[in-house]
Amino acid sequence: MKRETIFEIAYLLIIVGVFLWLGLGAVWNHEIEHSKPWGYFAGDAFQHQIRATSIQDNGNYHFEPEYMTFGYKDVRGNYPPLLNHIAVQLSNLTGLKVFDTILFSVFFLASLAIIAMYFIIKHFDSRVAILAMPLSIFLLTARGSWIGFFFGHWPAVVGNVFLVLTIWALLRIENKNGWILLGIALAGTALGHTSEAIFAVLLIMAVVIFQFVKKQMSKELFFKYARAAALFFVLSIFYILIFKQSWMATQPFTFIVQTEWEGGGGVLNFKDFGWTAFVMAIGMIAVPFLFRKSNPKIAILSYSAFVLGYTNYVGFVQRAFNFRFFWPLYLALFFGVGILTILTIASSLIKKQASKNICYIVAIIILAVLARGYAPVQGPGLMQDITWEMLQWIDSNTEKNSTVLYLYGDLYGQNTLLVNSRRQTVLVNLDDYIGKLQKGVVSRYVNASLYWDFNGGLPHGNIFSLGLYMLEDERFNRRITHDLCTFDYYTVDKTSQQNPVLAEYNKAVGSLLVKNNWIKPVYGNQLTVLLKNENPGKECMPNETKVA
Repeated sequence: MKRETIFEIAYLLIIVGVFLWLGLGAVWNHEIEHSKPWGYFAGDAFQHQIRATSIQDNGNYHFEPEYMTFGYKDVRGNYPPLLNHIAVQLSNLTGLKVFDTILFSVFFLASLAIIAMYFIIKHFDSRVAILAMPLSIFLLTARGSWIGFFFGHWPAVVGNVFLVLTIWALLRIENKNGWILLGIALAGTALGHTSEAIFAVLLIMAVVIFQFVKKQMSKELFFKYARAAALFFVLSIFYILIFKQSWMATQPFTFIVQTEWEGGGGVLNFKDFGWTAFVMAIGMIAVPFLFRKSNPKIAILSYSAFVLGYTNYVGFVQRAFNFRFFWPLYLALFFGVGILTILTIASSLIKKQASKNICYIVAIIILAVLARGYAPVQGPGLMQDITWEMLQWIDSNTEKNSTVLYLYGDLYGQNTLLVNSRRQTVLVNLDDYIGKLQKGVVSRYVNASLYWDFNGGLPHGNIFSLGLYMLEDERFNRRITHDLCTFDYYTVDKTSQQNPVLAEYNKAVGSLLVKNNWIKPVYGNQLTVLLKNENPGKECMPNETKVA
């Protein structure tokens, strides 16, 4: 093996190693196996973990789990399936729990995207590729990127990974059977996170237009693109049919401008790159002047990726922010060019050429500088041991078709984590609950929300003509009134760090329920008591009861 190849492999291992060490390694305490979901800092993460666990249980993704669909058993699997299937297969192979393998898969796939981007930029200039890679650390250090990993925007991360692989394959389409790689990679974007497939098509169009303008589009090349498109169609048509009739029906395109994304956790802006943004600006200017003999398609793709990141101003809203998760890779070319431009100027002053070895040294120094200021995300995340134990007890010891009402709990605002009970989940609406507390009454009738994954509208029926339960069932009003006496189980959190008064009110509600000899405690720990109603529907309390 050539020394140059050894240096290259060692360098990429350093880049990827730092990314995994500071990312997954830090949050997992450098342990591969855990007793509960670990490193989940927002509800979306649990949504994907629960769905993947259901796929493992059922052996397929024909239908959504009924505890995520209001009890409907015939709701078509409609979420982008790729990540979940990868996590399940890895779990089956290793024996690790799905809640571990799914987060591992996200980081592992992202590390592959880092390596792929290196080889993409190497087609432009090998020294630029070396100098570009330290920017990848912004996948972790920039909040607008790391939320993709730690807040559960995992399908968007996977979609971006396959978008990077699409770019890699696009540069090889003229190779023998290169169209196969492009078709598979493009299908991966659609099955990973469908909006990234749209961005992938736009990037491909930018290159195709360039090839037409430069008269580089031969008949043979055109048919390679056509074959790649046909392969993409074959591999993804089943899911695209579902997507079109579910997600596109419930979330149609609307032309609005959005600059913030509080619900998603934040937005990566160009200014968030700090001093490296200045270097990238140098690179953007220098590319057409200093690298005229380099592969122009890579520059076109990088400029296009910068522009596509701002499509939130033309109606793409949060999907543009999803795309920006990977700006540290899409814009890495400009950073590498900017650093090389600075090195070239410095080299001319000292009359010494910026060799590859110097580039390796400079890149590692930059990586160390960028990583040094990063405080790794650490801690178990949202799921507490005591809550996990309760949810597992419910899963193992209650009737499969039972419904659980959750009174107030500090964690329950991220209600998706509760679905780990694999039961119908109903959560009191906090405004109504607080209102009754302020009135000093416990009411038999409360506003509460049934948990359901509403994004796809719960599609059902023939694949070519799907209906949407969301439009057909009036219970999908998320603020309907429920009779407390009709539930099978109740969770009563006895303590609260955030709202102790609400914990006391929980206990007042619980004390009224257990006055009935058919409602009894069946499980308890330091935080929660679980009550079982052996006669759901029987009157269990007056319409209103005054409490102190």
